[in-house]
Amino acid sequence: MHDLQMIDLRGALQQHFGFAEFRGAQEAIIRDLLAGENVLGIMTTGAGKSLCYQLPALLLPGVTLVISPLIALMQDQVDQLHRRGIPQATYINSSLNYNELRQRMDGMRQGRYKLVYIAPERLRSQEFVSLLQEIPVSLFVVDEAHCISEWGHDFRTDYLQIGDVRKRLGRVPVLALTATATREVQEDILIHLRMEDCRKFVTGFDRPNLTFLFKREETREDKYREALAFLRKQQGTGIIYAPSRNECEEVARFLQRMLPDSSIAFYHAGLHPEERRIVQDEFMRGQTRIVVATNAFGMGIDKSDIRFVLHLHVPASVEGYYQEAGRAGRDGQPALCMTIYNEQDRAIHHFFLKREFPTEREFDTAFDRIAYGISPDGVFRGSWREMTRWPGLDDDKLSLLIHHWESYGCLTVLDMAGDSVAIRPELDRMQGRRTDVLQQVERLKMRRFGKLNRVVDLLRSPVCRREGILAYFGEVLRSRPDVCCDVCNPELHLNPTLVDAALHRLDWQQILADLMPMHRLDPNQAQDMRLSMTEGEEALRVGNEKNTDELPRLFELLGSPSVTTRRMACSALGKIGHPDAVPHLLPRLQDSNPQVRQYALKALEKIDDRRCIPAVHALLRREEKEYNIRQARNMLDQWGEVY
Repeated sequence: MHDLQMIDLRGALQQHFGFAEFRGAQEAIIRDLLAGENVLGIMTTGAGKSLCYQLPALLLPGVTLVISPLIALMQDQVDQLHRRGIPQATYINSSLNYNELRQRMDGMRQGRYKLVYIAPERLRSQEFVSLLQEIPVSLFVVDEAHCISEWGHDFRTDYLQIGDVRKRLGRVPVLALTATATREVQEDILIHLRMEDCRKFVTGFDRPNLTFLFKREETREDKYREALAFLRKQQGTGIIYAPSRNECEEVARFLQRMLPDSSIAFYHAGLHPEERRIVQDEFMRGQTRIVVATNAFGMGIDKSDIRFVLHLHVPASVEGYYQEAGRAGRDGQPALCMTIYNEQDRAIHHFFLKREFPTEREFDTAFDRIAYGISPDGVFRGSWREMTRWPGLDDDKLSLLIHHWESYGCLTVLDMAGDSVAIRPELDRMQGRRTDVLQQVERLKMRRFGKLNRVVDLLRSPVCRREGILAYFGEVLRSRPDVCCDVCNPELHLNPTLVDAALHRLDWQQILADLMPMHRLDPNQAQDMRLSMTEGEEALRVGNEKNTDELPRLFELLGSPSVTTRRMACSALGKIGHPDAVPHLLPRLQDSNPQVRQYALKALEKIDDRRCIPAVHALLRREEKEYNIRQARNMLDQWGEVY
């Protein structure tokens, strides 16, 4: 390691990356890593975290393993390195087919790669961990390290495997990186990653070039009006964050109509991966000026000239807010971070948070399915995709249950490679720990509610916004910029660049009616509904209430341009189970979106009407998605049909 410290780091920086100087703590972190030290780096967005491991990876003798939570982030980083003439970088994740996976793992054995990005769940694969034990691993990098902590805003159970795998590899130096971590989260990172004698670099959370504005509006109409006034006066590119997929699409359609000279797109996790890639690429190239997105958009967006970030809701946590707002102004130039909210936003968070965690019924469902599927050797083997389709369960809920069962010694994970799952459960202990597991889930849920309350406190506080944010992270404001926030600079809310009187003369009721048509309600009810719930949420409500009087409204929502709305309408019709829905659901088996086709199949299965048999046969002849093919065959099997 001593020889590595004597390397001309600035020469290597110039040679590989074309930079003449390091920024901030980059050089000190790199020198510590080359000396074999463990390092925790808390660095603001845009501080150059990736260089802190990319340059050492090229200088160290073995492989640098980078654990990253997002596939898009890995692919973007590897593509950038290849464009710089650094071909020794690759990634291994679920986007690869079997042959591609084998080739890259063979390449690791043969020493072709210096830098390998993986998703944390890859460490569940015993074959992959065995490979790591065969080859020289020089550095372990944990990106977005706050995901390892239950105290963090984005806890991922798969991150908890990292400490055990690192122990099996011996004393490999580790670099843990994050932009947002409270002191509690920092301590959690050190404990879970077993980072003894760690060097810590906290470069500061303050971003003086960002100006923070929070504005409360009474109605959704007022929020849209204020947002449009703000956007009409902004220059350059920006991101707008909306609370749900459905509202994301609706806001984009609204802005496309009201700002016809601006290129506007939407982005959320419900889109096909290729659609998401196109939106991101066009935004990065400057072809799209504004992206309206859920929080699925942003991590790994290495665009320095974003001039504004607008939140159209109460963010779920201070960490999440600051990470999203911090995507503005990475070039150091002034940027605006605007939040327009109302009291209904909090209720929306409560609505989604309650459905994010497994319930008692879902605990019992997972337990029963695992118990039923145990083979004579005491091992449950299954498909993760199939398991996440068990009633009420999804990837996050099932991962959380397995994590707690594992931590209480109720089961042993033998292997989780790709889609294959092999676990050895102890059923008596799983059932005996039922109360303990559910209490742990409830505690985690309460922490998330607590984080939401801290955001609400920040919004309502009369104290400087910047001071409030920094205090949350345990930091004191040392120097206040001339233009700080709407509390320190109240003139910002009176600035004519943020107000356009002509907007108040627009027919807002008609605008919202065109975007979100409401029928079968009197005018007052319709207006209240438009301003309080999205179409997708409306479909969910009708489905939960099983109100057959509102079937015509669901039939109408099946034709919505929103993928989310069409899915939710199919789901609602399945819950109601009325045969009148069959003729309206059948066209959705030809929907352009495979998830809509999936929900339509499930709804038709629940209605159990043989009129749909010819349409299901027709779907099978053209369907490409495996999960839809499997669903259609199951339905035909149940009806005794040959396919």
